[in-house]
Amino acid sequence: MDKITFQIVLSKDEDDAEYDFAKLSQQFRDELLKLKVENVDYQFKDGDIQGAKTGNVISWETLLITLATSGGVISTFVNFLLGWIKRNEGRSVTLELNGNKLEVTGLSQSEQKELIEVWLKRNGGILLK
Repeated sequence: MDKITFQIVLSKDEDDAEYDFAKLSQQFRDELLKLKVENVDYQFKDGDIQGAKTGNVISWETLLITLATSGGVISTFVNFLLGWIKRNEGRSVTLELNGNKLEVTGLSQSEQKELIEVWLKRNGGILLK
């Protein structure tokens, strides 16, 4: 079974308290794990962060999602993203695949879905069912 890994960056507002954004990110991850995804991991921040203890620091904004390219999983994933953006008005999600990025925000759900479908086909040869 073929797999694909997306990098997703959640938008963060200036007004977001770190704790609140971390909680939002964890809820996003928990919802993703309920789908038939293979894995969801957080990215770690590079370099030293002022005030941070030694060790790895999680980047709450950036997640790596691995999922199968068959069985309708990608369609389910795209529908989840569109629903999440709608429920979290004012937020956006940036998808990255094979070094190509797509920011999903501000369009109607049907326009966003069409944009994602074209982007997936162009960057990964992936067709939604």
